[in-house]
Amino acid sequence: MRRVWTVGQAAKVVGVPARTVLRWIRDGLVGLRLYAPEGRGTRLLLLEDELLELWAIADLRKQGVSLQRVRGLLYGLAEQGLHLSDYRFVLVRGSEVTGLKDPEELWEQVGSGQFLLLDVEEASERLRETPGEPLAAAWELFLDTQEAMGLG
Repeated sequence: MRRVWTVGQAAKVVGVPARTVLRWIRDGLVGLRLYAPEGRGTRLLLLEDELLELWAIADLRKQGVSLQRVRGLLYGLAEQGLHLSDYRFVLVRGSEVTGLKDPEELWEQVGSGQFLLLDVEEASERLRETPGEPLAAAWELFLDTQEAMGLG
């Protein structure tokens, strides 16, 4: 069963204010698959991969990466059909972004020079500590159908 998190819960997990989470969603840095924000009082729910994207953005920002550069990284990955949350580690060197799924690859990639490293496993551990709430059966069916059709 999939779990979902509210904006407030997501903000606690990623360590930024809820208004920042809402701004990043509004600015299109993280797209919601369940439903889009429709005004005051709408209860936004985020899926795990969306929460991992938020965490990665927050971590990059905490390491001093500008929001403009974060946006460029995300758009570059999106053009390739990828997301930061698809990887265990994300290595950022200059304008180059390398997604790594295996820790062994990490040591092969890390050479001289500056780089930023996102450990997506750390975010996953935080999610286990803040379990969210179960996704309603109707939404579960909707997402399963989307994924079966290759739309998710």
